[in-house]
Formats: sequence, structure tokens, C-alpha cells
Amino acid sequence: MENELTLLIGKGEKILYAGKPDKRCFIFECIFNPLLPFALVWGLFDMFFIGAAFSSDKADEAAFFLVPFMALHMMPVWLYLGGALLSFRRYRNTAYIVTDKAIYASGGIFARTYKSKPFAELSHVDLHRGVFDQWFGVGWAISSRPRPRRTRRR
Repeated sequence: MENELTLLIGKGEKILYAGKPDKRCFIFECIFNPLLPFALVWGLFDMFFIGAAFSSDKADEAAFFLVPFMALHMMPVWLYLGGALLSFRRYRNTAYIVTDKAIYASGGIFARTYKSKPFAELSHVDLHRGVFDQWFGVGWAISSRPRPRRTRRR
């Protein structure tokens, strides 16, 4: 993957960083996303109705209509599971290269996408460190300077 990204780098550019996101953090963010509680509640609710329908006396008649309907009705659960399972493939296709003149990134699930952004086009950069970034200690720039200490005010 990084070999394909290096083809985008212009002559005379010096690579300062090449790598992938932290795997544990990337996968955790894909699994524990805001859709998880919604998918859990939705799936438990549907499973309750499926269990009640199959425990009734007319389970054979209910199965003909209920199984296809509930398979469609559980679409939010299938979307969440699909996103969580495809996160491994998305991680495999994600890579970054930072040079002295631009940033290069690749990603995607099935089709790989390649993007480059010259530093001349950057005007404002925001950094967001989520809960898992802080938990796994990722998202800090590597530098030779130590982070400033916090001092207590009296």
C-alpha cells in the first residue's frame, strides 16, 4: 500500500513520516461508534418479537411472514455489523505519508482512494483526539521537545 503512495511523491520531496494509524485504536473506533447502542437496542427488541412469535401456537404460520419481515426490519443491526466487520479491510487500505511539501493518504474499503494535499493549500488544521486516541496514547506529534508541564496555581 505504501509503495503505491510513494508513486505520488514528486521528485526532490523528502519523506518525514510514513505509516498507518494505530490498529487497536482504529478498530476500537469502528466497533464502539455511536451506532452501537442503537443497534443493540434495536436487535434486542427484534429478538424479543421473534422469540415471542416462535413460542406461540401458530409459529409455523408466523414464520412464513415473520422471518423475511424481521430480516429487513433488522437493517440497522446489519449495517452496524457490516461496518464493524469491514473496518479490518478499511484499516488495511489506510496509510499516510508526510513529506516536506505535502501530505499523502490512501484509504477505502473495496476501491482504494489516494489523496494528496500540498502544504501551500493548507490554511487551517484542526486536531481532534477522541476517547480511544487518548486511551491508547495516539495522536501526539513526535518531537524532540518534551511536552510542557502543567503547573498548579495557588
